[in-house]
Parts: sequence; structure tokens; C-alpha cells
Amino acid sequence: MVKPAGDNWHRVASYSELEDREPLPVDIMGEEIALILLDDELHAIANICTHEYACLSDGFVEDTSAEPPDSRRRLEATSSLSPNVHS
Repeated sequence: MVKPAGDNWHRVASYSELEDREPLPVDIMGEEIALILLDDELHAIANICTHEYACLSDGFVEDTSAEPPDSRRRLEATSSLSPNVHS
């Protein structure tokens, strides 16, 4: 679940839907987010790579970096949290 400002929680996925290092695309209040499970730790990152305008969830995760398809640019999944998503 993701907790926005205030006390409202929004269910976006079940833990059973997550696979280690397999980005899961979700929509949170109109914002496209990729949920990434890294060694039992959940991370949320904007799903759109602004460099190529590609979905990170269509790419892959190597170590702790998410890479969109057909791109050489990697985004650190553990620190590139979307500014509108609060854990």
C-alpha cells in the first residue's frame, strides 16, 4: 500500500503479485509507478523514463538499478523514489 498525504491508504497490489527484481506497473492516483521488490524490500519509482519516455516496468532490474527497454540509462531503484509517493 502507498500512503499519500493524510490518512488515506490506497491498495495498489498484493505482495503475492511481486517477484524479486521484476518491476510491477501500478497507477497511484493518476501517477504511473513501478513497484520493485529487491531482496524482500519494496521500492517505488516513477515508471516512465524521461530520457526515452519508456516504461521501466517493460525493462529489467540488474542489482539495484532499473533499466528501461532499448536504453543504456539506468535508474537506481533504491533512491529514485517518486516525489508524490510516501512509504
